[in-house]
Amino acid sequence: AESLQTVFYDVGGDRCLWEYSFFVVLMVLPLGQIRSLANVSYLAIIGAVTIVGTVLIAVVRLVSNGPLEGAETVLVNTTDHNARAKVNTLVLIVFSYCGQAIFAELISSMQTPADFPKAVWSSTITMCSSYILIASVGYYILGQFAIAPVTDALPEDPWAQVANVLLFAHVLIAYIIELNILTKGLVHFWDRPVLKIPQTASTNATAGAGPGTGPAGKREGGKGAKNRLLWLLSSSFLVLAAFLLSNLCSFFSELLAFAGATGGIATTYIFPCVFILKVDQNISRTERAVCKTIVVLSCVFSSVCLVNTCLDIVQKWQDVGPPFMCMSCNYKKANHLTPGVC
Repeated sequence: AESLQTVFYDVGGDRCLWEYSFFVVLMVLPLGQIRSLANVSYLAIIGAVTIVGTVLIAVVRLVSNGPLEGAETVLVNTTDHNARAKVNTLVLIVFSYCGQAIFAELISSMQTPADFPKAVWSSTITMCSSYILIASVGYYILGQFAIAPVTDALPEDPWAQVANVLLFAHVLIAYIIELNILTKGLVHFWDRPVLKIPQTASTNATAGAGPGTGPAGKREGGKGAKNRLLWLLSSSFLVLAAFLLSNLCSFFSELLAFAGATGGIATTYIFPCVFILKVDQNISRTERAVCKTIVVLSCVFSSVCLVNTCLDIVQKWQDVGPPFMCMSCNYKKANHLTPGVC
């Protein structure tokens, strides 16, 4: 919604952020009905191309525009001023690399799972290179005025709109892939059997009926309809929940920090170590001790980050505005919430 809002800053400057967010819901819901990851795998290539294009445009435009007036930078910030923002920065770094949560599902959907390490290496190199480049240039040019996403800090010209179109496409594709996996998990949760009916001779005979005929055929057709309905309801629930959450906290950095503190740390550090401890009984005592230490420290870090983020969100509600506030481009400019286009 942020990038889409910036795309239309010149003709829809008074449009509220929640309106763009609702439009995204209308776009995502139909695309979320794609039930096979194989059908969206090629979108990942488009997603990689669009983020690289976004970074290159942002870097070139920031460099050509020169350092922002009054921008100051430090190599290492050792002051205790604004400590909560520093904690949020740490959890945002965790969030940036927590995509491995969907690795298992991606592997299971690949035609040649043996090629997955190549995909991990290529995507990791692309991510690291993009993050380092845009973070270094963005901080050097904007200093303490740097905001997220950095494309909102670009000067008002068509290139800012092109960069945000590419960013919107990248995030939309990422959301569709993530939504597919989360919906599949939610469908499995709702559809899990509560009672197992023992097989009898009569049920076995009924099950042996040909597909599409008799009770078995009816059950198969009914099961397909039921699965489609469950998928629709589950995906709709996830999309609407994301809509509510993103507008309860209409602040980009704080929203990502909340996601990192709740799910990012867990999927990056806690779950992998817990799984290793439970599944692999052959690891050494040293490895077992390291895993347990990581789990404990991660739980503490997650709790601290979650409390810190909630305090930041409450502070933003007081200083900027309440949940579901309009947060239009014109409002951001009038209240000096952005140094750039929106």
